[in-house]
Amino acid sequence: MAALQAEAANVAVDDALLEYVIRLADATRREPAIKLGISPRGALFLHRAAQANALIEGRGHCVPDDVRSLVKPLFAHRIIIESNLYGMARIDESERIALEATKKVAVPL
Repeated sequence: MAALQAEAANVAVDDALLEYVIRLADATRREPAIKLGISPRGALFLHRAAQANALIEGRGHCVPDDVRSLVKPLFAHRIIIESNLYGMARIDESERIALEATKKVAVPL
């Protein structure tokens, strides 16, 4: 397990893609419906997960789709919304906000 983690850490991530991860996290903190958005630590986990995803896909570098495909599973449960919603409605709203960030933030080319 540690060997795979070390191998994933060696997957190249372009500076523009790192900036994309940061802008995605920042977008969640700017949404008015959010009480607490994605922290720098949450952004770091997205970065690491994208590296692991690229490794699984057989690439030595990350692409924007590695990041975009992981936003919902990695961000939604970390977002605390300002709402009276409960249960699945709250989860659905968090997921919607996480995915909305991917629509608002320009993908690096």
